[in-house]
Amino acid sequence: MKLYKYMESRFAARFLRDGDIRLGTLYGFRNVERFGEVIGEAEEGRKYVRKQGYSVVDAAYPETVPYFLKQRINVAAPNRLRIEARDGIGGMMEDPDGYVLCLTDQPDVAQMREFNYDCCLEVLDSDEFFRAISVKVRHHLRFWGAAKVVYRDRTMSVHEDEAIPPAFIKRPSYAGQKEVRGLWEPLNPGAVLSPKIVRAKKAARVCRLYAGAQPDSSSRQYWRGGGGS
Repeated sequence: MKLYKYMESRFAARFLRDGDIRLGTLYGFRNVERFGEVIGEAEEGRKYVRKQGYSVVDAAYPETVPYFLKQRINVAAPNRLRIEARDGIGGMMEDPDGYVLCLTDQPDVAQMREFNYDCCLEVLDSDEFFRAISVKVRHHLRFWGAAKVVYRDRTMSVHEDEAIPPAFIKRPSYAGQKEVRGLWEPLNPGAVLSPKIVRAKKAARVCRLYAGAQPDSSSRQYWRGGGGS
């Protein structure tokens, strides 16, 4: 499967030459002030599920605890929590922080420019691309997989919830991005994550400059010496 990665020319040339690629963090993209509203979203990794009508939740009977509350309620003995909800009940589901790499399966020069990028790489073999990166981080991270982002409201009823992991949901206003997201989970769940540069030369070998979005003349300096070959 072919994918496409928008980048700045200086980083794309470095990746093709040395294999250096940046993995961001899921929670990091909540920083809208840093990334702007085109890239950042304050609710990254979260969704809100609600059940209408009368409900009784009794921690002594785990089967009464809705799946969307189990992340927040400790039902282990000897805890005893009882909730009587007359007008419905809801909760937030949140994926743990992880490393993400954002690509697309439908390159769009206008979208690339909106991200303030001037270059697009074509990933000729996405399986090998993700495999090569995963090998380099295997001692710290586990590759969850890659999937298309689903564009929908983050708040939904139990009947509307399609069991989509919160990390792969974005608001409909982002739908033009047509994002495909790779996700890596830390082997140490308590680790505090920050963006990292991974050197994966084998990943670079299955990539090339996308002919439909060549860097302009102002970026040629980054391609001297064969960086774009």
